[in-house]
Amino acid sequence: MNDRIQLNVEPALRELLPGFLANRRKDVEAIARALGSGNLEAIKVVGHNIRCFSRVYGFEELTALGEEIQQAAADASTLRIAHAQAQLASYLSRIDFNEISSSAKAPGEDL
Repeated sequence: MNDRIQLNVEPALRELLPGFLANRRKDVEAIARALGSGNLEAIKVVGHNIRCFSRVYGFEELTALGEEIQQAAADASTLRIAHAQAQLASYLSRIDFNEISSSAKAPGEDL
């Protein structure tokens, strides 16, 4: 079963994606550290940042996971935080992206 997430991105965005994804992987680690120390406020901030940055890049699933992490921290639900963190790590590990040329886009298609 191929559960890879294939993204087709424009050249300009392709240059930014590796840094964006590396930062989200760092977020997974930051959540783990904050969970270990019981720092729910730090987890709320990380969730907020994931939600906001992911929305800018058009990652709907990451945006939703960031929102879930932020809300779970506000609710002091460490179980929900850990579950969302695992989902985040899984999602990030499955992303592949390919550059598309502007001539390959359908009219009105913006990625």
